[in-house]
Amino acid sequence: MQRPTCKKCGGRNTFLDVPRFHPEQVSLGCVTCGWRLYGEEEIQAYVVQYNKRLEQEEAKIAAQQAEAKRLKALNLKRERDRMYWARTKEQRKRKKEQKREQVYIIPDMNTVFRAGEMDSILKVRWAEPLPNKEGEALSPCAWPPCEQRARANSKYCSRKCTVRVAHKRAQLRKKGELKESGDGLPIDVNSCAKDVVTTVARHI
Repeated sequence: MQRPTCKKCGGRNTFLDVPRFHPEQVSLGCVTCGWRLYGEEEIQAYVVQYNKRLEQEEAKIAAQQAEAKRLKALNLKRERDRMYWARTKEQRKRKKEQKREQVYIIPDMNTVFRAGEMDSILKVRWAEPLPNKEGEALSPCAWPPCEQRARANSKYCSRKCTVRVAHKRAQLRKKGELKESGDGLPIDVNSCAKDVVTTVARHI
């Protein structure tokens, strides 16, 4: 237990005075300002009050230290998370750029494309094909927006994509944006207008 401070000036230069011949006249005094408190009961009550206030202050300081420690740990965690997500964002950005630059090939159609590019014949963008399963080497589906792989004996993944290509070609022919050469192959009308005729054996 610490020595109680002075009630008047708050100093710690307090002392307990117990007279030799009159111990009932015990008093608590302060050397600095001369403050005095008489009576054993009054002194005990003051000491109890002082100890209670001291415990409250110590608990408050401990709570502040714990809160400061918690905030420090939280700030460290936030900084680690920020650095982690910054690295993750950069990695995703590089991975996305690599995917954007990756070239896909459909050998049966002599077609080379990148994900997101516009197909010059069907006027739709190519999707990013799903990776081949282990042990497979299938070409991407010939319907550009489809991300599936083609079947082993076809240029399409399913009958649905075959129908979609046929419908798209019919729409383009109706609008005059697509016509066929004498051998039935699709021709890009816009390229013909520039005297560059593109005849590709695809989507048939």
